Amino acid sequence: MDYFIANNHGAKISFIKCEGISEVLVNTKIISFTTTAATPFLYDTSLLGEKHTVLGVSLRDFAPEIIEEAYNVVDDYEHVCKERTSIHLTHIKRGKDDFVAGNIAEVIKGSIPPREAGKPTIYSPFGLGILDITLADYVYKQALDKGMGIKIENFLP
Repeated sequence: MDYFIANNHGAKISFIKCEGISEVLVNTKIISFTTTAATPFLYDTSLLGEKHTVLGVSLRDFAPEIIEEAYNVVDDYEHVCKERTSIHLTHIKRGKDDFVAGNIAEVIKGSIPPREAGKPTIYSPFGLGILDITLADYVYKQALDKGMGIKIENFLP
C-alpha cells in the first residue's frame, strides 16, 4: 500500500492508509466488500451506521446481527438466499425474509426507497455481472483521465 500511495503517478486522488476495518469505516461512506470470506467475519453492529452504503459483492462478510439492523436490497432474493450467504444465514436465524426491503429493480423503479433513515444500506448482489463491467469502465476512464496505467496492445500469446 505504501508503494501505491507513493507512486500514484501524480494522480489527483487522496489515499488514507488504514490499519483495520474499523478505521476504514470511520473514513468512508461508500464501501465495496469483495473478500473471499466463506463465513461472516464482521459481527460488531456498531461498525456500520446511517452514513454507510455497502456493496456486499462477496456476500458472506456480515453476521446476521448486522444484516438485521441494515436496510437490505438484493438483486434476486431467491438467488441470494442460499449457499450460506449473509442473507441466507439471517433467513435461517429469523425463519422469514422481512429484513430485506426489496430488490434493485424496485429501487430503480421507485417502488422502494434506496435507503432508510437511521440504518446503513447494504446492497447484496449475487452474480450481477454488470457491476463488474461498470466498475471496470469507471476505473478505466479514471486512469485515462489521469494518465495512469500501462497500455497492453494484445493479450494473445
